[in-house]
Amino acid sequence: MPIMTTEALIERMKGIPEFILSKTVYEVFMSVLKHYFLSGIQKIMEVGCKYCTHHGDILMFHQVTNDYNDWDDPNCSITYRSFKHLIESLVVQEKDFSALEKISPVANINTIYITFDDAYIDVLTQAVPILVQHNIPFTVFISPGFLGKPKYLTIENLRELSRMPLCTIGAHTVSHLMLRSTPQEKASYEIKESGKILSDYIGKPVEFFAYPYGSLYACSKKNCLQVKSAGYKMGFSTLNCSVTTTLLKSKWFLPRQNVNEMNYLQYIKR
Repeated sequence: MPIMTTEALIERMKGIPEFILSKTVYEVFMSVLKHYFLSGIQKIMEVGCKYCTHHGDILMFHQVTNDYNDWDDPNCSITYRSFKHLIESLVVQEKDFSALEKISPVANINTIYITFDDAYIDVLTQAVPILVQHNIPFTVFISPGFLGKPKYLTIENLRELSRMPLCTIGAHTVSHLMLRSTPQEKASYEIKESGKILSDYIGKPVEFFAYPYGSLYACSKKNCLQVKSAGYKMGFSTLNCSVTTTLLKSKWFLPRQNVNEMNYLQYIKR
């Protein structure tokens, strides 16, 4: 495809009505401004949490595979070798692995909660055997719309996971939408329906919800209230900090720390 020159681009833009162009530029500017503003607020919250009483860390994983070429996003991927190293190191350190349902102000700073997002098949084939070996509970947050797609769990895989005593299935919207930018009616549907679909598949209640992308920019206070009204017991974000007494006062935006190949060692050195 030939590269468009600056002159050709300017000539083509002459055909765009000025009010449309101005509105588009304004919307892009405001979107960028909102992103940086909310990201700044989130960073302040994360720093502030360091000075609060801690009740453990919720670790978040996505893909677990040694095949770098199969990674959808390096920021959300870790090799099997590194995952195994991390889990075994935490076991040696005698961390207290616990299920999400046991999150509370009485949990100690050494408590670790393991979670996975998006239902990649390698969670079942690579990560779960290590967790079962060490009797570690874990939660898998699933968007039903991903089930059966290449690299993801099938419905039967989901049922297999749900039958494991150590596994908890959580909801993650139907189609992995960024909820803040989704119309409220559709957002409410995605939040509630994802749990209903998963519950129908596994034959048991789905009581926990994780926001796709999970940042302040990706989900709003209204979305948190929608999660609460949908009947979930807790909502989980991607705030990069430990669980604190303050955050536990509102259970609808609890923090989770993204672990990947580039940063996993920091969780061993703590």
